[in-house]
Amino acid sequence: MKKDRNMMEFIPIRNQRILWEDKNSKVILKIPRDSAFEKVMHKIFKRPEVISLELEEIGSEIWKLCNGENNIYNIDNKIKEVFGERIEPSLPRLLNYIKILNDNKCIIFK
Repeated sequence: MKKDRNMMEFIPIRNQRILWEDKNSKVILKIPRDSAFEKVMHKIFKRPEVISLELEEIGSEIWKLCNGENNIYNIDNKIKEVFGERIEPSLPRLLNYIKILNDNKCIIFK
């Protein structure tokens, strides 16, 4: 991320390699593990080729909003509308969550 840009203007986009489904308002991510190293680990340690990860309620809503149309500022406002006081302080929590998604290559920024 560039330091001279305002983070609130960043537009997160979900990684197209990660499949996901919405079940009962919770998102389940299907993360493929298919690098050369991971393929060796599958064979040696019988690790799964796809990892399923169920996001909690707030994380699920954030994931759905990372559609390439909403910037961080819009996502913050939308989660405040949905969760109200439960999410406060919303911005630090959102930025931390977005950083985790970016660090794990689940999202990129437009």
